[in-house]
Amino acid sequence: MKSAILFCGILILLVLSLILGCSDDPNDSGLTLISPQDTVRIESYTSTATSDTTVLFRIPGTSSTLVGKYQDLEVRALMQFTGFSSVPSTARIDSAVVTFTMDYRFKDSSGTIAFNVHEMTRTWSQGSFLWDSSNVPGIYRIPPETTYLKNVIPGDSLVTLRIDKLVNQWVQAGTDVPKGIILIPDAVSSTIVLGTKNISNVDTRPLLTVAYHDSSDSARTFTTRSIQRSFVANGNMSISPDVFYVQAGVSSRGILRFDSLAIPKQVSITEAILELPVDNSSTLLNPSSRDTVLAYLLRKNSPPFDSLALGTVCSPDPLSIPRVYRADIRSIVQLWLTREPNYGILLRPLGEFLTLDRFAYYSSSAPDPALRPKLRIKYTVLP
Repeated sequence: MKSAILFCGILILLVLSLILGCSDDPNDSGLTLISPQDTVRIESYTSTATSDTTVLFRIPGTSSTLVGKYQDLEVRALMQFTGFSSVPSTARIDSAVVTFTMDYRFKDSSGTIAFNVHEMTRTWSQGSFLWDSSNVPGIYRIPPETTYLKNVIPGDSLVTLRIDKLVNQWVQAGTDVPKGIILIPDAVSSTIVLGTKNISNVDTRPLLTVAYHDSSDSARTFTTRSIQRSFVANGNMSISPDVFYVQAGVSSRGILRFDSLAIPKQVSITEAILELPVDNSSTLLNPSSRDTVLAYLLRKNSPPFDSLALGTVCSPDPLSIPRVYRADIRSIVQLWLTREPNYGILLRPLGEFLTLDRFAYYSSSAPDPALRPKLRIKYTVLP
């Protein structure tokens, strides 16, 4: 019995000594056997953009009604209505009024809006009508059917446009779906762009109200919303080697390249912060701006540069002085190291199809190296 108790005591002491003798860390002699390359470590790397460019990518401005001119920006609006066969061809048209709100203004809240109203002569689609389409000879009638001029002040809320003569022609001809109208700003008089914002769950389409008397001389009213609407824009931005532009509405997109990244292939990207310092003097925003651009993996290195992936939000850092836009594009950088060629990053405005926001970023050749676009990368080196 005593020998059994003694044996158990010895066994317990042996087990305790084994447990206490174990350690997560090797002793001094063990450390000499582990290579530094066999440990996980975090490395950092910063690359400055090697080149940049602004490319023109024409788009239709669907879902909004914008017209006017501000500095180098010119915006033309299109709209089409239907249902005129419901008005008797013998009716006497008293008035035909197009109305749309002016809750979008660029760049200021006041100014002069002046434009000419032309009848469209050819069919068009709001999903494919571009700025160049509006310059096709014969696309609209000349001279204009009517003109519009107004000095806009902050309290104004509605554009009221008379097209009595046109509607009378459509009704008498029995044209149920005319080809519509285009509003072209006066290049000299117009100093503001205005129109209707796209608002979720709100019908913001232009409204046409026709008042007429029928053959019995009874007063009638016919109303219809536009079945198509769009805007197209153009702008001649000043060219500077110190700045590249990203412009909504027109649209101009920016391409940034970071060539020959000195990063090992077999690593895990934990962070890749794209930094874009802003030239505030050349940037044009307004209270309705979507103060954000999207950064994409560029998958094709030839025009029209439309093969994109992995759109990442790039927003201004509220704490940075001077102003800097930042985005974590680690997924893009990781693909560069694995299977995608490094053609660079494409930037486009978040409100590209709805607004006229212009972002001016310092270029890769800006005189101050601190203002050039950068990519700050952290990566994990695995054993």
